[in-house]
Amino acid sequence: MRCHIAYNGKGFSGFQIQPNKRTVELELNKTLSSALGEAVKVVGCSRTDAGVHARDYCFNVFTSNNSIPDNGLLRLVGGLLPTDISLKSLVTTDNDFHARYSCVGKRYVYLLCTAPTADVFVPSFHVSRSLDITEMNKSANVLIGEHDFSAFCAAEAKTRLLSTVREVTDVSVSEQNGSFTRIEVSGKGFLHNMVRIIAGTLLYVGVGRFTVEDVAYALQSGDRAKAGKTLPGYALYLEEVFYS
Repeated sequence: MRCHIAYNGKGFSGFQIQPNKRTVELELNKTLSSALGEAVKVVGCSRTDAGVHARDYCFNVFTSNNSIPDNGLLRLVGGLLPTDISLKSLVTTDNDFHARYSCVGKRYVYLLCTAPTADVFVPSFHVSRSLDITEMNKSANVLIGEHDFSAFCAAEAKTRLLSTVREVTDVSVSEQNGSFTRIEVSGKGFLHNMVRIIAGTLLYVGVGRFTVEDVAYALQSGDRAKAGKTLPGYALYLEEVFYS
């Protein structure tokens, strides 16, 4: 089965199962196993860090129980899930579909709140000042394409990677409702903390701390210290996942 969910990441230690922690994967495994009457394990399209949200997350699950039609199972599972996870769709697929390996791209959004006071109903990073959107977009263009994103990867994660080269297909910055700035980043795959570091780097541009040249130099240098700070996970959203 192929399933799409949305979840509020505030109460989770990320998607992937971890010892003695509440995760999205753990809740899905428990709920689906109960609904299907057999022990199942979901296969997610990617990991998300603690606090990160998803508006569109895809997973698949393999089951021998074919007695419940898709619509009935959608209602059953949707009613059993905790209130911070919403099951958006559920369809039976052939075994060739794989939520991770069939995925051709993802789009993330990092949300900055530029209003004088924070919006308690919309998870976002509060900066309480206007940002230079034009310069942020100029800097965003520097990051588009296939590059070595060593400077935009958590230092402790690099030792476990075969390559830090990734392709970013789009980066853009826009205003939303006069109170928020959206940083959108699209690509097939990302390094650990990569989107949050890109967001922190572009925020530095927006407040005048970095220039376009600084961003280009950070990318070329591969030095994590030359890029911006890693912004917190609570304002990051996995917005959409793409399949061919």
